[in-house]
Amino acid sequence: MGYGYAACPTQKQSQGEGEAPAEPLESAMSTRVEKESPTTTSEAPSSSSIRKDPASFHYYDMLCVLAATVAVCTNMLVLKIARIETPFGPLIFGGAVVFFPVTYILGDVLTEVYGFRRARRVIWLSFAAQLYAAAMSWAVLAMPPDPARIEIQHHYEAVFKVVPQIFAASLLAFLVGDFVNSIILARLKVIDQGRAYWKRAILSTVFGQLADSLIFYPLAFSTVWSWDLIAKIGITHYLLKVAIEILGVPFSYWLCVALKRAEGVDYFDTGTAFNPFGLDVNHKS
Repeated sequence: MGYGYAACPTQKQSQGEGEAPAEPLESAMSTRVEKESPTTTSEAPSSSSIRKDPASFHYYDMLCVLAATVAVCTNMLVLKIARIETPFGPLIFGGAVVFFPVTYILGDVLTEVYGFRRARRVIWLSFAAQLYAAAMSWAVLAMPPDPARIEIQHHYEAVFKVVPQIFAASLLAFLVGDFVNSIILARLKVIDQGRAYWKRAILSTVFGQLADSLIFYPLAFSTVWSWDLIAKIGITHYLLKVAIEILGVPFSYWLCVALKRAEGVDYFDTGTAFNPFGLDVNHKS
């Protein structure tokens, strides 16, 4: 089994004539994506024969920055509570929950196009960005405020003051949920030979968000909420997040196809060890 960046499938492959021999690098990079499925053979394609210089990726760094930004923003706005009146009664939820699924959508796209190891790097980058944002918030709030503007200090504290229990639960849930999401999607891509993107995108979200919710809500609120309230809010938020990402599957599919075409790669994690603690993108760890 191989690993690396596979060339986007040729039109001959997509029409069911089998897996074509590996093309030269220059030819592979210019090949257009004709279909989602990379091969019609009974085995997942080996991607060890063709690798693209990571420096030539045009959009990977942009996705890294976007993913880290979304992670930091959702963490800082987690205390905002929204209330919407519905025919079935009021729907109360955290406002950041609406945007949190974007982290999973980006995780799906990164894993689908660039593979688990590059998605793993983005997860750790986002984790570090959240740590830095929390440290910066603590440092700025600890500075002596201007007595003439003491009211503003209280407002800043209400928004940016970090509750250690909630913050620790959030970071742990983020790591576990994102890794579960990425690993499941990468494995299913190999099993399904690149077909049925919608299935792996939805299933990875269902289990990734479930892991996130089972960790975050009990750890964050067990000392301040009843278990009934934790269950009610946790289930509501979980269903809302999963529903939002399911609605985003057509967009993420379109983005994956566009990126595969633009970058000239379609990564299959054949033989990847799925070690969440490795940072090397060039080996099978």
